[in-house]
Amino acid sequence: MRTRELLAAGIRWSVGNRESISVVGVPWLPRPATFQVIFPPSSIPGTTKVAVLLNEGGWNESLVRKKFRSIDSECILSIPIPSERRPDELIWHSSRQGQFSVRSAYSLSCSLGPKATTSHNLQNWNFVWGICLAPKIRLFIWKVCNRAVSTLRNLRQRGVRLAGGCALCDSSKGGGHYAYSCRVPFCSFGLGVLGVAWRLVDTYSKDAEEWLRSIHHRVEVDDYEMVTVICWCLWYNRNLRVFEGIAMEAVEVIDMARR
Repeated sequence: MRTRELLAAGIRWSVGNRESISVVGVPWLPRPATFQVIFPPSSIPGTTKVAVLLNEGGWNESLVRKKFRSIDSECILSIPIPSERRPDELIWHSSRQGQFSVRSAYSLSCSLGPKATTSHNLQNWNFVWGICLAPKIRLFIWKVCNRAVSTLRNLRQRGVRLAGGCALCDSSKGGGHYAYSCRVPFCSFGLGVLGVAWRLVDTYSKDAEEWLRSIHHRVEVDDYEMVTVICWCLWYNRNLRVFEGIAMEAVEVIDMARR
C-alpha cells in the first residue's frame, strides 16, 4: 500500500471560512470513503466554493436541499459551522483530534484492505454510498468490493494462516465459492429478486468485486439493491455458523432479505 494512497483515503477538509473548499471534486464531507459529494449538481460549476451554500445564519438549507440529492444534502447540513472565522484546514479523518498518527494510519490501512485505498477504486465504487439502504449494508458492500471483508481468502492473502474451508460446506475453494457454488448462497440467489438474481448467477465471474461492478450497469436500481441485501444476509448467515454454530437455509435467508 502506497503512502500517498493511504493519505488520500484519510485526509479531508474541515470547514472553516469556506473560501478554500470547492463544492465538487474535493474531500470535505465527513463521510468515508471519498469524503466527496456523491451526486454533483450539474448546475454548480466545479470551481464553486462551499461559501455559496451558506447565509448569515449558517447553511442555506433550502438551497442545499434544492441542489443536492438527500444522501448529500443531509451530510452537508450535518456539518457544524464554526462561529469564529478560522481558515479551512486539512484534517486526518481517522483521528478524533484530526491529527495524523501512525496508529490511526495503520488502523485505517487494515480496515480498508490491500486494494481499497487506490484512487481508482475509490472513484469506481463511489456509487456504493448512493445505495438507498441501511449504512451497515452499504459499508459491507464497499468492503466486499475492496476485498476488506475477513473471508478465508482475504485473511490468507494478509499472511494469516488458517485451516478449514467454507463455513457452510467446508469447501476449501476461494472467495468466489461462497456466493457461486456453495449450496445455500446459490439457492438464495435463485429464490431472490423474482428471477432477476437467478439470471445474474450465470454471469458470476467468481470474483465478487468484478461481478458487483458488472451487474451494477446491467440491472435496475431496485434489483441491484436487493442483490446487495441478499449478499449482506448471506454474510450474516455465515457469521451465525462460525460464531454460534447455527445457520439458516436458503428460504430463511431470502425471508430475512425481504424484511
